[in-house]
Amino acid sequence: MRKEQLSILGGPAASAQINGLTVPVFEVAEQLCLLSKDVGKVLGYRQPSQALSHLRRRYRQELASHVFKAWVRTTGGGRKKTVWLISVEGCETLAGKSFQKNARAVQRQFEALRRQGQLQEEIAMGEKILDLGVLGQQEVGSDAEETVTEQTAPAESVSQEETDVSSLETLPVVGDPVERVEFQNQPVPLFDVRGELYITGEDLGNILGLEEPRIGIGNIFSRHKSELESYSTIIKLITVDNKMRQVRVFNRTGAVLVAMFARSTRAQEVRQWLAALPERVQQLHQRLQEITPELIKKVQAETVEQTALALLNLMDSKVAQRLGLQEIERMTDLRKQGLTQRELSRMYGISVDSVRRLTKQMALILAIEIKPVNYWRKVKQTHRFFAKLLAHSQFPLQLVKGQQGPKLVK
Repeated sequence: MRKEQLSILGGPAASAQINGLTVPVFEVAEQLCLLSKDVGKVLGYRQPSQALSHLRRRYRQELASHVFKAWVRTTGGGRKKTVWLISVEGCETLAGKSFQKNARAVQRQFEALRRQGQLQEEIAMGEKILDLGVLGQQEVGSDAEETVTEQTAPAESVSQEETDVSSLETLPVVGDPVERVEFQNQPVPLFDVRGELYITGEDLGNILGLEEPRIGIGNIFSRHKSELESYSTIIKLITVDNKMRQVRVFNRTGAVLVAMFARSTRAQEVRQWLAALPERVQQLHQRLQEITPELIKKVQAETVEQTALALLNLMDSKVAQRLGLQEIERMTDLRKQGLTQRELSRMYGISVDSVRRLTKQMALILAIEIKPVNYWRKVKQTHRFFAKLLAHSQFPLQLVKGQQGPKLVK
């Protein structure tokens, strides 16, 4: 990772008391964040850095928009080292995934900290509105000694400025994208904000090829705020887990300006793609208009016919007829959840080959993906589950050593 694409972390914006520990809170990309090592200490890991590194790799997809990397200066010699930071919302997600004894209590504290941060943002926005109102009154009062024509112009400008700030107070809530276009086989969602198409800063950073998209776009916006502010806005985006987070978005003009300021090898290609974006969207609308209800009914009928044929072929074997479609579907769901083929073979009393064939065919019919199970990882997960069960169980259990490994008995 190149040094110029990482921001230098400054001092903490505040401190928080979590699980009896005082940890610094930093502000990165308009989010409250904690150091990864501090999150591990709060959760009670003996080796916090290694534990959080393992959790970040395991849940990298869920934490993609909540993990940041930055430089920090050491106390001696002015040297720099890299640190990982996790947003408060990401900390809340990690606490829910952790198997630590106090994970649920820590998760509630992270949730309270996130709500407190949102409340402080609303208060700060209100104070900003009040300050602008007082400033407008002072400007009008200072111009009262001049002519009447000179008084009206600043009054209109102040009212216009107050209207813009008040519109920021109630941020638009945006859910699913209205359009999905592609840039070099990479899907790019577009959102409708007040009748205009916008792209998020993170998606713009991804197509530009930045290694840290959110931080990189945030740095570009900070350096050229006077030029980009009128072509961007902040929205409340509803995430997959039904939560809201504030996201900065850019319209087409703002995205072109960002691509001009970005130091990326893809910048020229992105600018050309953005210039042709209205034509692409218009072509997409024309293609959608060609999809008539009659065509949809015909496709649905063909799909139902193909599915029925696949189900009939599935039920040809005696094993499938003995189990039935509902049990085969349930077996496929258990296979997707992580049960091995050998475990399902013992559960249903059939061969491993039958389990493999039936679940593979049913997965194709249901259009689901079954990932291969790592046996040793599953053994470790099972041991962790039983260890947690022993720690929190209210009925006595004994661990008995058997020929095929330890077993739990009452």
